[in-house]
Amino acid sequence: MNFLFISESGLLKSRRKMYPPLPTCQNFVIPDFISKIIDSIPFLLFDQTRDEFGGRLLVFSLRSQMDLLLKATVLMADGTFDYLNKFIVYSHCSSALLLAYPVLFALTSNRKEATYIAIPDVIRTEAQHHGVSFASHMFISDYEQAWTNAVQRKLITTSISECWFHHVQAIYRWIQSNGLSKTYQEH
Repeated sequence: MNFLFISESGLLKSRRKMYPPLPTCQNFVIPDFISKIIDSIPFLLFDQTRDEFGGRLLVFSLRSQMDLLLKATVLMADGTFDYLNKFIVYSHCSSALLLAYPVLFALTSNRKEATYIAIPDVIRTEAQHHGVSFASHMFISDYEQAWTNAVQRKLITTSISECWFHHVQAIYRWIQSNGLSKTYQEH
């Protein structure tokens, strides 16, 4: 009998009791203990459901993280959609290159340009609350075309560069999909 498995299973069960169940639709309510951190500091910046989003958009960031984002001249963005709940299909993370520190997290119900356009608007609104402007000089991103289009439309003076890792990954996927993996490995 594996003691580690038994204790981990019990730990996970007791931890699950502390949190609400995973949502079964997009109309779930986010409790205060998730939307705020210690001392009631807000973490949830934006939570709206709109037709143009095709669902719900949630944006999370602490004030200290937003300060880093607004001071950074180079920002990085990446997203994933492989492991999330079926009602939140895409997780977007922006990082300030200064420290390569995650500073903003967005959960969306789709990967549409109309949804992504709202993210820079949320950042601009936060910048106004901080009394500063939001104008990063460079944005490094994955090859998500809808996100690239949104950044080009909303951050006109920002140059966009694609991430080298994602570029190499795309090339290798092309090699694999064209049956050239063995040739690639041999040379």
